[in-house]
Amino acid sequence: MHHDPIGFAFMWAAMSLVMMVPTVLRPTARVARGSRGRAAAFLLGYIACWFAVGIPAFALTGLAIGSTVALLACWGLVGLWQMLPSTSALLRKCQSLNAERPALLLGLRQGSWCVGSCWLLMIATMATVDRFALPLAVGIAVMVGVAAFIMWQKSPRASTQSIRMVGVAVVVATV
Repeated sequence: MHHDPIGFAFMWAAMSLVMMVPTVLRPTARVARGSRGRAAAFLLGYIACWFAVGIPAFALTGLAIGSTVALLACWGLVGLWQMLPSTSALLRKCQSLNAERPALLLGLRQGSWCVGSCWLLMIATMATVDRFALPLAVGIAVMVGVAAFIMWQKSPRASTQSIRMVGVAVVVATV
């Protein structure tokens, strides 16, 4: 991809759809209550948040792919981000959605909470795939692994302590 704007836009959109939509299947079902229209409105609001951060993500990813040191620093920041109380608060909001409000509004809220908790991880993932020009299958495997992690951390089973321990492990791995 070599960080061209068109390639990045395509990959960001694909990654947003393929990686992030599965992480909100439970909230989508809760909001939809059997209505396809409510499900579509919720997902539209949710994915709009991810598309909106695509332009700043392009700039930040460009910084991260500048060198291996910059990429490692980005991953180190991912680890630190996982340990922040604000990240924990956003993840708790992702887990507790009041499904009685308008679906589009709920999607925008869920999307903003998810962007707030996962944006740096998405940038580091894109930068890694881009920096090392990973073959498609390897890039997809990386994205599937990151998506699985995001699904886990947004689930009620993930404790704040375990999420923070992952952050510690990421920081240690980058040193």
